[in-house]
Amino acid sequence: MKKTLAVIAILLALFTACTSSLDRDIRKMANLTCDSLKLRSKANEGNENAQKELLQLREKMQKMDAEMKEKYKNTSDDEVEKKSDRIFGEVLRDCK
Repeated sequence: MKKTLAVIAILLALFTACTSSLDRDIRKMANLTCDSLKLRSKANEGNENAQKELLQLREKMQKMDAEMKEKYKNTSDDEVEKKSDRIFGEVLRDCK
């Protein structure tokens, strides 16, 4: 009985760690998206520094996207989509 409870506790801890890691990564990507929207406005006004920063930011986002796909390949698409919708909604709503 104690062994079973220990296994359940370990599995729960692993799931929680993975979930919080997923949340953090999604929030980071959402914040990068917000930053890119801000830079896009400046870049569209002809700000060359903003254009360069935007290109660098897009490269960083593409790299992070590839890393996340690999890192969470065993996580259900439904879970990732629900979390992404919620977190992106929160972050982009406050993006100014």
